[in-house]
Amino acid sequence: MRQVDIERFEMIAKDLPGILQKTDEILIEIGSGNGSIYPVIKAQLLEIKRMVDKRIMPTEKEKENIRVGYIIDREYDGAEKLDEYAEIICKVDSLYAQLGEPPKFKYFSSVKDEAAFINTPCECCGDTEYCLDGGYFGREAKVKSVCVFCLAAGKQKVDVPEFIQNKLLQHLRGFYSDKSEREIKEIATVKISELERTPPVPWLVQNEWPVANGDFAKYEYTLGKYLFHKGKQSFFEAIEGIEKIRDKEMLWSEMGNKITVFGFSVIGAKKYTKIAIPQSLDPITVKKVWG
Repeated sequence: MRQVDIERFEMIAKDLPGILQKTDEILIEIGSGNGSIYPVIKAQLLEIKRMVDKRIMPTEKEKENIRVGYIIDREYDGAEKLDEYAEIICKVDSLYAQLGEPPKFKYFSSVKDEAAFINTPCECCGDTEYCLDGGYFGREAKVKSVCVFCLAAGKQKVDVPEFIQNKLLQHLRGFYSDKSEREIKEIATVKISELERTPPVPWLVQNEWPVANGDFAKYEYTLGKYLFHKGKQSFFEAIEGIEKIRDKEMLWSEMGNKITVFGFSVIGAKKYTKIAIPQSLDPITVKKVWG
């Protein structure tokens, strides 16, 4: 069992006795009749306890059957703030749902759904679960397969090309006009180190990564035309480097066919902001669209 899941089990086991006791107190106070949700809450908490006590990793179906976080959220619907009891239940529910899941990455929104996994064992730990193709790690990586757990731990790193590093530095110089060059480089080093431990996006050439708002952007998913409700003009406005596109109409028409568009969001923006990076592996399309 991975260390991250051992820690999740331990955190759940620490919180369960207190919330089970509190649930019993509520049941004694209000009783189990009159449509009370608390018998259901207790039953679900006991099921979590059974799995945690035996250190059983739940299946996706078993996770779906546990809805105690949703139930308590509905019970407190409209409350300005959840009380401690409800907060801990939501925490336990969240930890239970995360058992066996890949780690969270700042610059990759949904690794489980969007990353491309292979069956080749991880060269760091030998496991075959959630392994990434080392072919996308860059020329300097020289690796065949790395699992997301070892990547997050820094046991293997993704190559961040020098031009991407320079792009971040140049952006930070404008973003932090009041900081010294040394301070800017320190900020950049932290962010580059984070990106080196972020799963590469399959087919995103040279690990191209946009920068905005003083940081790298977060990869979300590949974009389709249906996501641009206001039409192609809103699509053009989201494209990074739109000024380099020679044939915008072809870019729009080939989106999802010979051109893949990778969607990012700006971290820390007050309003959700898309950045789109179009790329193509077809030389003829590249020549016509980009010139």
